[in-house]
Amino acid sequence: MVKFYDFYTQHTKLQPLAGEISWSNNIIILEKCNDLSQIEYYLKLSKKLWLSKRVLQNKIESNDFEQRAIDNKHHNLDLTLSESYAQLVNHTIKDSYVFDFLDLWDVYREQELEQWLIQHLKKFILELGIGFAYVGNQYNLILQWDDYFLDMLFYHTKLKCYIVIELKIGKFMPEYAGKLNFYISLVDDQIKDASDQATIWLLICKEKDDKVVEYALRWQSQPMVVSQYSFEWLPSELQQNLPTEDMIKRFLDNF
Repeated sequence: MVKFYDFYTQHTKLQPLAGEISWSNNIIILEKCNDLSQIEYYLKLSKKLWLSKRVLQNKIESNDFEQRAIDNKHHNLDLTLSESYAQLVNHTIKDSYVFDFLDLWDVYREQELEQWLIQHLKKFILELGIGFAYVGNQYNLILQWDDYFLDMLFYHTKLKCYIVIELKIGKFMPEYAGKLNFYISLVDDQIKDASDQATIWLLICKEKDDKVVEYALRWQSQPMVVSQYSFEWLPSELQQNLPTEDMIKRFLDNF
């Protein structure tokens, strides 16, 4: 409490922000953040997204502030949404997701990845973040007697919009953007209510080049985000120091 008093006595412009979030979040921010810009960022983020203690802690530990500071154009939100709403969406949708709760083999199909995520839906939603509500997978839309299927459809309770999630097990390709622009138009005409915000397309792929993404999304009329996924928390240099499955098995056999 002394640290809290001393800090906000020196930085009076941040006092209103501190007063609008929980005491627990204030403690986490002051304990884990040293840079003034970083503190201001998490204060504003806590207020905008109503972050719980756990979610805030995860964002700080995953270097959310540092990642946002990098100018990587993996979306076209600033070109398709108002400035304030684009910032809110950008804070909500992550650049990368970790599916460490899946136990997939080296070779798998997109349908298998989707099925595994559905089977672990609770953990998948926790990884997506607060506010995601599941609507359905392989969601059927019909136009001129033809069927079209969305990989996954979510509604975000804080953003007040539908989010279409497309899964790709390979590298992002520019032609994906045109196809999903079409799908979002279908969602807007057949599902979206007049009170809903603009539908957002989120493509989650295994690999992406941000420069390719930037060029592919630049002239698309719908808000789109391209993120990537991995199965492991640890970087490769740390994984090399961990024992393999065979090493653990041999150890247990000899124990």
